[in-house]
Amino acid sequence: MPPTDWLAENRIDFPPRRIGRYFIHGSHDSQGEGAPPAGSVAITLDAGAAFGSGEHPSTAGCLMALDRLARGRSFRRPLDMGCGSGILTLAMAGTWKAPVVACDIDLEAVRVTARNAKNNGRITDGGRRVRAVHGPGYRTPAVRTAALSA
Repeated sequence: MPPTDWLAENRIDFPPRRIGRYFIHGSHDSQGEGAPPAGSVAITLDAGAAFGSGEHPSTAGCLMALDRLARGRSFRRPLDMGCGSGILTLAMAGTWKAPVVACDIDLEAVRVTARNAKNNGRITDGGRRVRAVHGPGYRTPAVRTAALSA
């Protein structure tokens, strides 16, 4: 098999998608099709090692649930447990403008989530809108602290 740039191949197969109020697109598609519609919560994600692009029905279902929740509710301290790429973290931070804790047992997922948060402007000067942490689930100190302060 000839050498192949699998990330480049994946980008070709990752068209922009609209899921409820969320518009997910790769940074490679920032023109034309990739321009977020007015009123949408734009999420830029690139192919990477962590799970979560909106293509899988479980992720799309979670985004639809967040969209429905946002119609009548607001949350002060959302949590993304098992954050993967951070797609749900980015959706929550963009919807409620609240600090979100994103936690995963996979250190690479935590790195990817933090990078995606930064790339999407979900980390602000003087305070974090997204805090990506590595740890064993609900016992993770940052998760417990956030729960107690809610």
